[in-house]
Amino acid sequence: MPSEPCSSCDARCCRKYLVAVVPSDVLKISKRLGKTPTEFLNLFPSSDCSCAHSIPLWLRGKEFYLGLRRGGNGCVFLTADNRCSIHKFKPLVCSTFPFLLDGENVAKSNACSKAWEGGEGSRRPLRKYHAELKAMRRKIVEWDWHHSKNGDFPKLMAFLLSTE
Repeated sequence: MPSEPCSSCDARCCRKYLVAVVPSDVLKISKRLGKTPTEFLNLFPSSDCSCAHSIPLWLRGKEFYLGLRRGGNGCVFLTADNRCSIHKFKPLVCSTFPFLLDGENVAKSNACSKAWEGGEGSRRPLRKYHAELKAMRRKIVEWDWHHSKNGDFPKLMAFLLSTE
């Protein structure tokens, strides 16, 4: 994956947008940091964000999006010098940004103003991300149907990360 354009970036993507996660991201970050998911994730009310790279879920009658916690600077893992403190194990959405799948074609998101080349090299990780989103969507539908009225954030995370 090309990374040169990020070296001179102002981290707009990390500051402005919700950093969505899939279960493999949560497990990887949790293991590497030695933290529980609720220590670095948050649920964001749908009224506060429009999240193109995440799946809405319901908890106690309200719609939310799941993503990395945010601090005053944006993503909680964004350092003062605009670097990612978890770069070596960052979420899939970060690994594939600014590219996205448009059908089967790789396209560049207009959310990034930097010049990028090599988007075709993003096809495999983009497919992996979309496959994980699809699996997560199935789990979220099951959660919404059976558990959303009585669940809480830790129960939701346990459910999403379960292999059943």
